[in-house]
Amino acid sequence: MHRIKLILLLTVGLLMPAVTLPQPDSCQSLILNLRFDEARTQIDKLPAGYRTVWLSSYALFVEQLAKLDKPDPDAFAELLKAVRHYHTNSPDYQQCLSDIYLMRCYACFVNGSYMASYTAYTQARQAIGSLQPDDWRRLRFGLIELIYDSQLQNVAPLFADNLTDGERTEKYCSTVEQLTQNADVPEQFRNELKVASLLLFPLVSSNCNAGLRLLYGFGREWPASGPLEAFTAAERLIAADSTLSAMKILEKALQMGYGKFNRLNLLVGCSMLNVGNDSCESYLNRFIDTQTTPSDVLYAKFKLAWHCFLKGETAKYESLCQKVIQSAAVTQSDAQAKYECAMYHYWDMQLLRARLAFDAADYRLCKSILDSAAQRKSQFTPIQANEYAYRMGRVCHKTGDLDNAKRFYEAAIDHNLEKTLYYPCYAAYYIGMIYKAEGNKAKANEYFKACRKTSSPIYGESIHQKARHEME
Repeated sequence: MHRIKLILLLTVGLLMPAVTLPQPDSCQSLILNLRFDEARTQIDKLPAGYRTVWLSSYALFVEQLAKLDKPDPDAFAELLKAVRHYHTNSPDYQQCLSDIYLMRCYACFVNGSYMASYTAYTQARQAIGSLQPDDWRRLRFGLIELIYDSQLQNVAPLFADNLTDGERTEKYCSTVEQLTQNADVPEQFRNELKVASLLLFPLVSSNCNAGLRLLYGFGREWPASGPLEAFTAAERLIAADSTLSAMKILEKALQMGYGKFNRLNLLVGCSMLNVGNDSCESYLNRFIDTQTTPSDVLYAKFKLAWHCFLKGETAKYESLCQKVIQSAAVTQSDAQAKYECAMYHYWDMQLLRARLAFDAADYRLCKSILDSAAQRKSQFTPIQANEYAYRMGRVCHKTGDLDNAKRFYEAAIDHNLEKTLYYPCYAAYYIGMIYKAEGNKAKANEYFKACRKTSSPIYGESIHQKARHEME
Protein backbone atom coordinates (compact mmCIF):
# COMPACT_ATOMS: atom_id res chain seq x y z
CA MET A 1 0.00 0.00 0.00
CA HIS A 2 2.87 2.38 0.68
CA ARG A 3 4.00 2.12 -2.94
CA ILE A 4 0.46 2.87 -4.09
CA LYS A 5 0.32 5.89 -1.79
CA LEU A 6 3.62 7.25 -3.07
CA ILE A 7 2.71 6.85 -6.74
CA LEU A 8 -0.73 8.36 -6.20
CA LEU A 9 0.97 11.29 -4.49
CA LEU A 10 3.11 11.73 -7.58
CA THR A 11 0.16 11.55 -9.95
CA VAL A 12 -3.15 12.99 -8.79
CA GLY A 13 -1.85 16.53 -8.63
CA LEU A 14 -0.14 16.23 -12.00
CA LEU A 15 -3.10 14.88 -13.94
CA MET A 16 -4.83 18.25 -14.03
CA PRO A 17 -6.59 20.13 -16.81
CA ALA A 18 -4.96 22.90 -18.75
CA VAL A 19 -7.15 25.94 -18.18
CA THR A 20 -7.04 29.18 -20.12
CA LEU A 21 -5.38 31.70 -17.86
CA PRO A 22 -5.30 35.49 -18.12
CA GLN A 23 -1.51 35.08 -18.46
CA PRO A 24 -1.40 32.11 -20.85
CA ASP A 25 -0.47 29.09 -18.75
CA SER A 26 2.41 30.92 -17.10
CA CYS A 27 1.32 30.10 -13.55
CA GLN A 28 0.85 26.44 -14.37
CA SER A 29 4.24 26.29 -16.06
CA LEU A 30 5.90 27.84 -13.03
CA ILE A 31 4.24 25.29 -10.77
CA LEU A 32 5.33 22.35 -12.90
CA ASN A 33 8.87 23.70 -12.92
CA LEU A 34 8.72 23.86 -9.12
CA ARG A 35 9.01 27.66 -8.95
CA PHE A 36 6.35 27.95 -6.28
CA ASP A 37 7.13 31.40 -4.88
CA GLU A 38 6.97 32.95 -8.35
CA ALA A 39 3.77 31.04 -9.10
CA ARG A 40 2.06 32.28 -5.94
CA THR A 41 3.07 35.85 -6.74
CA GLN A 42 1.41 35.57 -10.15
CA ILE A 43 -1.66 33.80 -8.77
CA ASP A 44 -2.18 36.64 -6.28
CA LYS A 45 -2.40 39.05 -9.22
CA LEU A 46 -5.12 37.09 -11.03
CA PRO A 47 -8.77 38.10 -10.82
CA ALA A 48 -10.97 36.20 -8.37
CA GLY A 49 -12.66 33.13 -9.84
CA TYR A 50 -12.73 29.34 -9.85
CA ARG A 51 -9.65 29.12 -12.06
CA THR A 52 -7.65 31.11 -9.54
CA VAL A 53 -8.84 28.84 -6.72
CA TRP A 54 -7.88 25.82 -8.82
CA LEU A 55 -4.40 27.22 -9.42
CA SER A 56 -3.96 27.84 -5.67
CA SER A 57 -4.96 24.22 -5.03
CA TYR A 58 -2.67 23.01 -7.77
CA ALA A 59 0.31 24.98 -6.43
CA LEU A 60 -0.26 23.68 -2.91
CA PHE A 61 -0.59 20.07 -4.05
CA VAL A 62 2.38 19.97 -6.42
CA GLU A 63 4.59 21.66 -3.82
CA GLN A 64 3.64 18.87 -1.44
CA LEU A 65 4.56 16.36 -4.13
CA ALA A 66 7.99 17.86 -4.57
CA LYS A 67 8.67 18.00 -0.83
CA LEU A 68 6.92 14.72 0.00
CA ASP A 69 4.85 16.47 2.65
CA LYS A 70 1.69 14.81 3.94
CA PRO A 71 -1.22 16.87 2.56
CA ASP A 72 -3.79 18.43 4.88
CA PRO A 73 -7.38 17.35 4.02
CA ASP A 74 -8.78 20.44 5.76
CA ALA A 75 -6.84 22.75 3.43
CA PHE A 76 -8.50 21.21 0.39
CA ALA A 77 -11.89 21.24 2.12
CA GLU A 78 -11.52 25.02 2.44
CA LEU A 79 -10.50 25.33 -1.20
CA LEU A 80 -13.57 23.29 -2.20
CA LYS A 81 -15.77 25.75 -0.33
CA ALA A 82 -14.07 28.59 -2.19
CA VAL A 83 -14.43 27.04 -5.65
CA ARG A 84 -18.10 26.13 -5.12
CA HIS A 85 -18.77 29.83 -4.60
CA TYR A 86 -18.20 30.29 -8.36
CA HIS A 87 -20.44 27.42 -9.48
CA THR A 88 -21.24 27.26 -13.19
CA ASN A 89 -22.27 24.49 -15.58
CA SER A 90 -19.22 24.96 -17.79
CA PRO A 91 -17.05 21.89 -18.50
CA ASP A 92 -14.02 23.89 -17.40
CA TYR A 93 -15.52 24.53 -13.97
CA GLN A 94 -16.60 20.90 -13.57
CA GLN A 95 -13.06 19.76 -14.36
CA CYS A 96 -11.54 22.15 -11.83
CA LEU A 97 -14.04 21.06 -9.16
CA SER A 98 -13.33 17.40 -9.88
CA ASP A 99 -9.60 17.93 -9.57
CA ILE A 100 -9.83 19.60 -6.17
CA TYR A 101 -12.01 16.72 -4.97
CA LEU A 102 -9.27 14.34 -6.14
CA MET A 103 -6.68 16.31 -4.20
CA ARG A 104 -8.82 15.99 -1.09
CA CYS A 105 -9.37 12.30 -1.89
CA TYR A 106 -5.65 11.68 -1.77
CA ALA A 107 -5.10 13.86 1.29
CA CYS A 108 -7.73 11.87 3.21
CA PHE A 109 -6.27 8.59 1.98
CA VAL A 110 -2.73 9.19 3.21
CA ASN A 111 -4.08 10.46 6.51
CA GLY A 112 -6.02 7.24 7.04
CA SER A 113 -9.51 8.69 6.53
CA TYR A 114 -10.61 6.05 4.02
CA MET A 115 -14.35 6.71 4.05
CA ALA A 116 -13.75 10.42 3.54
CA SER A 117 -11.33 9.55 0.76
CA TYR A 118 -13.92 7.37 -1.00
CA THR A 119 -16.57 10.08 -0.60
CA ALA A 120 -14.25 12.65 -2.22
CA TYR A 121 -13.55 10.24 -5.08
CA THR A 122 -17.25 9.71 -5.79
CA GLN A 123 -17.80 13.48 -5.65
CA ALA A 124 -15.03 13.95 -8.19
CA ARG A 125 -16.71 11.40 -10.45
CA GLN A 126 -20.08 13.14 -10.05
CA ALA A 127 -18.56 16.52 -10.92
CA ILE A 128 -17.32 15.17 -14.23
CA GLY A 129 -20.29 12.90 -14.92
CA SER A 130 -22.39 15.35 -16.95
CA LEU A 131 -19.75 15.67 -19.67
CA GLN A 132 -20.11 13.81 -22.94
CA PRO A 133 -18.31 10.43 -23.12
CA ASP A 134 -16.00 11.68 -25.90
CA ASP A 135 -15.15 14.95 -24.13
CA TRP A 136 -11.39 14.96 -23.52
CA ARG A 137 -11.99 15.91 -19.90
CA ARG A 138 -14.16 12.82 -19.44
CA LEU A 139 -11.58 10.65 -21.20
CA ARG A 140 -8.96 11.99 -18.84
CA PHE A 141 -11.01 10.93 -15.83
CA GLY A 142 -11.33 7.51 -17.47
CA LEU A 143 -7.63 7.02 -16.76
CA ILE A 144 -8.32 7.51 -13.05
CA GLU A 145 -11.14 4.95 -13.25
CA LEU A 146 -8.86 2.37 -14.87
CA ILE A 147 -6.34 2.84 -12.09
CA TYR A 148 -9.04 2.62 -9.45
CA ASP A 149 -10.35 -0.67 -10.87
CA SER A 150 -6.83 -2.04 -11.25
CA GLN A 151 -6.23 -1.52 -7.53
CA LEU A 152 -9.63 -3.00 -6.68
CA GLN A 153 -8.50 -6.20 -8.41
CA ASN A 154 -5.89 -6.53 -5.67
CA VAL A 155 -8.06 -5.75 -2.65
CA ALA A 156 -11.72 -6.30 -3.67
CA PRO A 157 -11.90 -8.08 -7.05
CA LEU A 158 -15.68 -8.58 -6.84
CA PHE A 159 -16.17 -4.83 -7.12
CA ALA A 160 -13.70 -4.26 -9.95
CA ASP A 161 -14.29 -4.28 -13.69
CA ASN A 162 -14.00 -7.51 -15.69
CA LEU A 163 -11.03 -6.44 -17.80
CA THR A 164 -7.91 -8.58 -17.92
CA ASP A 165 -4.59 -6.94 -17.12
CA GLY A 166 -3.71 -6.89 -20.80
CA GLU A 167 -7.06 -5.36 -21.80
CA ARG A 168 -6.81 -2.69 -19.11
CA THR A 169 -3.24 -1.85 -20.08
CA GLU A 170 -4.20 -1.57 -23.75
CA LYS A 171 -7.18 0.64 -22.93
CA TYR A 172 -5.02 2.87 -20.76
CA CYS A 173 -2.28 3.27 -23.39
CA SER A 174 -4.83 3.85 -26.14
CA THR A 175 -6.63 6.51 -24.10
CA VAL A 176 -3.36 8.33 -23.42
CA GLU A 177 -2.47 8.23 -27.11
CA GLN A 178 -5.93 9.47 -28.04
CA LEU A 179 -5.67 12.39 -25.63
CA THR A 180 -2.14 13.43 -26.62
CA GLN A 181 -3.08 13.39 -30.31
CA ASN A 182 -6.41 15.20 -29.87
CA ALA A 183 -6.23 18.74 -31.27
CA ASP A 184 -8.96 19.84 -28.84
CA VAL A 185 -6.72 19.15 -25.86
CA PRO A 186 -4.75 22.29 -24.90
CA GLU A 187 -1.02 21.95 -25.51
CA GLN A 188 -0.11 22.59 -21.88
CA PHE A 189 -2.34 19.74 -20.77
CA ARG A 190 -0.89 17.40 -23.37
CA ASN A 191 2.60 18.05 -22.05
CA GLU A 192 1.37 17.52 -18.52
CA LEU A 193 -0.43 14.34 -19.46
CA LYS A 194 2.82 12.81 -20.69
CA VAL A 195 4.32 13.16 -17.24
CA ALA A 196 1.22 12.04 -15.38
CA SER A 197 0.48 9.02 -17.55
CA LEU A 198 3.97 7.61 -16.97
CA LEU A 199 3.70 8.16 -13.23
CA LEU A 200 0.28 6.51 -13.17
CA PHE A 201 1.33 3.58 -15.33
CA PRO A 202 2.79 1.28 -12.61
CA LEU A 203 -0.60 1.31 -10.87
CA VAL A 204 -2.22 -0.13 -14.00
CA SER A 205 0.37 -2.61 -15.26
CA SER A 206 3.77 -4.16 -14.62
CA ASN A 207 4.30 -4.52 -18.39
CA CYS A 208 7.51 -2.56 -18.90
CA ASN A 209 7.25 -2.83 -22.69
CA ALA A 210 3.90 -1.07 -22.58
CA GLY A 211 5.47 1.62 -20.40
CA LEU A 212 8.19 2.13 -23.00
CA ARG A 213 5.52 2.27 -25.69
CA LEU A 214 4.03 5.26 -23.90
CA LEU A 215 7.39 6.93 -23.40
CA TYR A 216 8.56 6.49 -26.99
CA GLY A 217 5.12 7.43 -28.26
CA PHE A 218 5.77 10.91 -26.93
CA GLY A 219 8.80 11.23 -29.21
CA ARG A 220 12.39 10.06 -29.06
CA GLU A 221 13.51 13.54 -28.02
CA TRP A 222 11.14 13.60 -25.04
CA PRO A 223 11.68 14.81 -22.38
CA ALA A 224 12.49 18.19 -23.86
CA SER A 225 12.58 20.06 -20.57
CA GLY A 226 11.37 20.07 -17.00
CA PRO A 227 12.52 18.27 -13.85
CA LEU A 228 9.39 16.15 -13.54
CA GLU A 229 9.68 15.06 -17.17
CA ALA A 230 13.25 13.93 -16.63
CA PHE A 231 12.39 12.12 -13.43
CA THR A 232 9.45 10.16 -14.88
CA ALA A 233 11.19 9.28 -18.15
CA ALA A 234 14.21 7.99 -16.26
CA GLU A 235 12.03 5.91 -13.94
CA ARG A 236 10.28 4.22 -16.90
CA LEU A 237 13.61 3.46 -18.56
CA ILE A 238 15.13 2.06 -15.39
CA ALA A 239 12.06 -0.15 -14.86
CA ALA A 240 12.57 -1.50 -18.40
CA ASP A 241 16.29 -2.18 -17.77
CA SER A 242 17.36 0.73 -20.04
CA THR A 243 19.64 2.09 -17.35
CA LEU A 244 22.19 3.73 -19.64
CA SER A 245 19.47 5.68 -21.48
CA ALA A 246 18.06 6.76 -18.14
CA MET A 247 21.46 7.99 -17.00
CA LYS A 248 21.78 10.19 -20.10
CA ILE A 249 18.44 11.84 -19.30
CA LEU A 250 19.41 12.34 -15.67
CA GLU A 251 22.77 13.87 -16.56
CA LYS A 252 21.08 16.24 -19.01
CA ALA A 253 18.54 17.21 -16.36
CA LEU A 254 21.27 18.02 -13.86
CA GLN A 255 23.13 20.09 -16.46
CA MET A 256 19.93 22.08 -16.94
CA GLY A 257 19.84 22.88 -13.23
CA TYR A 258 17.05 20.55 -12.21
CA GLY A 259 18.84 19.40 -9.08
CA LYS A 260 16.44 21.69 -7.20
CA PHE A 261 13.91 18.86 -7.67
CA ASN A 262 15.54 16.86 -4.89
CA ARG A 263 14.06 13.54 -5.99
CA LEU A 264 16.37 13.74 -9.00
CA ASN A 265 19.40 13.89 -6.71
CA LEU A 266 18.27 10.68 -5.00
CA LEU A 267 17.53 8.94 -8.29
CA VAL A 268 20.88 10.00 -9.75
CA GLY A 269 22.74 8.97 -6.60
CA CYS A 270 21.18 5.51 -6.60
CA SER A 271 21.74 5.05 -10.33
CA MET A 272 25.40 6.04 -10.04
CA LEU A 273 25.84 3.66 -7.12
CA ASN A 274 24.49 0.83 -9.29
CA VAL A 275 27.02 1.50 -12.06
CA GLY A 276 29.93 1.92 -9.64
CA ASN A 277 30.38 5.68 -10.08
CA ASP A 278 31.83 7.28 -6.93
CA SER A 279 29.95 10.51 -7.71
CA CYS A 280 26.95 8.80 -6.14
CA GLU A 281 28.23 9.99 -2.76
CA SER A 282 27.86 13.69 -3.56
CA TYR A 283 24.33 13.26 -4.95
CA LEU A 284 23.14 11.15 -2.03
CA ASN A 285 24.60 13.66 0.44
CA ARG A 286 22.99 16.50 -1.49
CA PHE A 287 19.62 14.81 -1.17
CA ILE A 288 20.11 14.21 2.56
CA ASP A 289 21.32 17.75 3.25
CA THR A 290 18.60 19.55 1.28
CA GLN A 291 15.57 17.31 1.88
CA THR A 292 13.03 19.47 3.74
CA THR A 293 11.02 16.52 5.10
CA PRO A 294 12.21 13.23 6.61
CA SER A 295 10.76 11.23 3.69
CA ASP A 296 13.30 8.84 2.13
CA VAL A 297 16.23 10.28 4.09
CA LEU A 298 16.79 6.89 5.73
CA TYR A 299 16.76 5.28 2.29
CA ALA A 300 19.42 7.70 1.04
CA LYS A 301 21.56 7.04 4.11
CA PHE A 302 21.22 3.30 3.56
CA LYS A 303 22.40 3.66 -0.06
CA LEU A 304 25.29 5.80 1.17
CA ALA A 305 26.14 3.06 3.68
CA TRP A 306 26.41 0.58 0.81
CA HIS A 307 28.82 2.93 -0.97
CA CYS A 308 30.95 3.26 2.17
CA PHE A 309 30.92 -0.52 2.67
CA LEU A 310 32.19 -1.09 -0.86
CA LYS A 311 34.97 1.46 -0.26
CA GLY A 312 35.99 -0.31 2.94
CA GLU A 313 35.04 2.63 5.18
CA THR A 314 33.86 0.50 8.08
CA ALA A 315 33.30 3.21 10.67
CA LYS A 316 31.21 5.29 8.23
CA TYR A 317 28.88 2.55 7.04
CA GLU A 318 28.38 1.14 10.54
CA SER A 319 27.54 4.62 11.85
CA LEU A 320 25.08 5.22 9.00
CA CYS A 321 23.43 1.85 9.59
CA GLN A 322 23.02 2.51 13.29
CA LYS A 323 21.39 5.88 12.57
CA VAL A 324 18.98 4.25 10.13
CA ILE A 325 18.13 1.44 12.57
CA GLN A 326 17.44 3.91 15.38
CA SER A 327 15.23 6.24 13.31
CA ALA A 328 11.54 5.97 12.47
CA ALA A 329 10.60 5.02 8.91
CA VAL A 330 8.47 7.54 7.02
CA THR A 331 8.06 5.77 3.66
CA GLN A 332 8.14 2.19 2.43
CA SER A 333 11.64 2.89 1.08
CA ASP A 334 12.67 3.90 4.59
CA ALA A 335 11.25 0.63 5.92
CA GLN A 336 13.39 -1.23 3.37
CA ALA A 337 16.40 0.78 4.53
CA LYS A 338 15.83 -0.22 8.16
CA TYR A 339 15.52 -3.88 7.18
CA GLU A 340 18.67 -3.86 5.03
CA CYS A 341 20.74 -1.96 7.59
CA ALA A 342 19.70 -4.35 10.37
CA MET A 343 21.38 -7.07 8.26
CA TYR A 344 24.65 -5.20 7.71
CA HIS A 345 26.70 -7.79 9.63
CA TYR A 346 25.89 -10.22 6.78
CA TRP A 347 26.78 -7.92 3.90
CA ASP A 348 29.28 -9.43 1.48
CA MET A 349 31.33 -7.37 -0.95
CA GLN A 350 30.83 -9.58 -4.00
CA LEU A 351 27.16 -10.29 -3.36
CA LEU A 352 26.49 -6.57 -3.00
CA ARG A 353 28.39 -5.73 -6.19
CA ALA A 354 26.40 -8.40 -8.01
CA ARG A 355 23.15 -6.98 -6.64
CA LEU A 356 24.01 -3.47 -7.82
CA ALA A 357 25.08 -4.75 -11.26
CA PHE A 358 21.74 -6.54 -11.53
CA ASP A 359 19.88 -3.33 -10.59
CA ALA A 360 21.84 -1.56 -13.33
CA ALA A 361 20.70 -4.28 -15.79
CA ASP A 362 24.33 -5.32 -16.37
CA TYR A 363 23.54 -9.03 -16.21
CA ARG A 364 26.83 -10.17 -17.71
CA LEU A 365 28.77 -8.40 -14.97
CA CYS A 366 26.35 -9.67 -12.32
CA LYS A 367 26.83 -13.28 -13.46
CA SER A 368 30.62 -12.87 -13.63
CA ILE A 369 30.75 -11.56 -10.05
CA LEU A 370 28.54 -14.37 -8.78
CA ASP A 371 30.61 -17.00 -10.59
CA SER A 372 33.68 -15.61 -8.88
CA ALA A 373 31.91 -15.61 -5.51
CA ALA A 374 30.99 -19.27 -5.98
CA GLN A 375 34.65 -20.18 -5.36
CA ARG A 376 34.23 -19.33 -1.69
CA LYS A 377 30.68 -20.61 -1.11
CA SER A 378 31.98 -22.80 1.70
CA GLN A 379 32.82 -19.63 3.62
CA PHE A 380 29.32 -18.15 3.33
CA THR A 381 27.03 -17.94 6.34
CA PRO A 382 23.58 -19.54 5.78
CA ILE A 383 22.16 -16.07 5.11
CA GLN A 384 24.84 -15.27 2.55
CA ALA A 385 24.40 -18.67 0.88
CA ASN A 386 20.67 -18.03 0.58
CA GLU A 387 21.29 -14.64 -0.99
CA TYR A 388 23.79 -16.16 -3.42
CA ALA A 389 21.26 -18.78 -4.57
CA TYR A 390 18.54 -16.18 -5.00
CA ARG A 391 20.73 -13.78 -6.97
CA MET A 392 21.96 -16.57 -9.22
CA GLY A 393 18.33 -17.49 -9.81
CA ARG A 394 17.47 -13.90 -10.72
CA VAL A 395 20.32 -13.41 -13.19
CA CYS A 396 19.74 -16.80 -14.84
CA HIS A 397 16.05 -15.93 -15.10
CA LYS A 398 16.81 -12.58 -16.73
CA THR A 399 19.24 -14.10 -19.22
CA GLY A 400 16.91 -16.93 -20.25
CA ASP A 401 18.79 -19.77 -18.55
CA LEU A 402 15.54 -21.07 -17.08
CA ASP A 403 16.64 -24.54 -15.99
CA ASN A 404 19.40 -23.09 -13.84
CA ALA A 405 17.06 -20.32 -12.68
CA LYS A 406 14.66 -22.95 -11.32
CA ARG A 407 17.52 -24.84 -9.70
CA PHE A 408 18.90 -21.81 -7.88
CA TYR A 409 15.45 -20.55 -6.91
CA GLU A 410 14.70 -23.98 -5.43
CA ALA A 411 17.89 -23.73 -3.40
CA ALA A 412 16.77 -20.33 -2.12
CA ILE A 413 13.43 -21.66 -0.79
CA ASP A 414 14.83 -22.32 2.68
CA HIS A 415 11.98 -22.24 5.20
CA ASN A 416 14.42 -21.98 8.08
CA LEU A 417 15.22 -18.46 6.84
CA GLU A 418 11.83 -17.25 5.61
CA LYS A 419 11.23 -15.09 8.68
CA THR A 420 14.67 -13.51 8.32
CA LEU A 421 15.00 -13.09 4.55
CA TYR A 422 12.57 -12.28 1.75
CA TYR A 423 14.49 -14.42 -0.76
CA PRO A 424 12.62 -17.73 -0.06
CA CYS A 425 9.22 -16.11 -0.61
CA TYR A 426 10.28 -14.31 -3.78
CA ALA A 427 12.06 -17.38 -5.14
CA ALA A 428 8.80 -19.35 -4.98
CA TYR A 429 6.98 -16.54 -6.80
CA TYR A 430 9.56 -16.34 -9.60
CA ILE A 431 9.54 -20.12 -10.17
CA GLY A 432 5.78 -19.80 -10.51
CA MET A 433 6.25 -17.08 -13.11
CA ILE A 434 8.64 -19.30 -15.11
CA TYR A 435 6.17 -22.19 -15.15
CA LYS A 436 3.33 -19.86 -16.06
CA ALA A 437 5.30 -18.52 -19.03
CA GLU A 438 5.94 -22.14 -20.07
CA GLY A 439 2.21 -22.84 -20.02
CA ASN A 440 2.36 -25.20 -17.03
CA LYS A 441 -0.49 -23.66 -15.03
CA ALA A 442 -0.72 -26.46 -12.47
CA LYS A 443 2.96 -26.21 -11.57
CA ALA A 444 2.80 -22.41 -11.58
CA ASN A 445 -0.12 -22.40 -9.15
CA GLU A 446 1.75 -24.84 -6.91
CA TYR A 447 4.56 -22.32 -6.49
CA PHE A 448 2.24 -19.33 -6.22
CA LYS A 449 0.51 -21.11 -3.34
CA ALA A 450 3.90 -21.86 -1.80
CA CYS A 451 4.79 -18.19 -2.08
CA ARG A 452 1.62 -17.15 -0.28
CA LYS A 453 2.35 -19.62 2.54
CA THR A 454 5.96 -18.46 2.91
CA SER A 455 6.74 -15.67 5.36
CA SER A 456 8.64 -12.57 4.36
CA PRO A 457 10.03 -10.01 6.83
CA ILE A 458 9.45 -7.18 4.32
CA TYR A 459 7.44 -6.86 1.08
CA GLY A 460 5.31 -9.82 2.25
CA GLU A 461 1.95 -8.18 1.62
CA SER A 462 3.03 -7.04 -1.83
CA ILE A 463 4.48 -10.34 -3.07
CA HIS A 464 1.61 -12.39 -1.62
CA GLN A 465 -0.86 -10.18 -3.49
CA LYS A 466 1.10 -10.66 -6.70
CA ALA A 467 1.10 -14.42 -6.27
CA ARG A 468 -2.63 -14.45 -5.62
CA HIS A 469 -3.21 -12.29 -8.67
CA GLU A 470 -1.17 -14.64 -10.89
CA MET A 471 -3.00 -17.79 -9.80
CA GLU A 472 -5.48 -19.27 -12.26
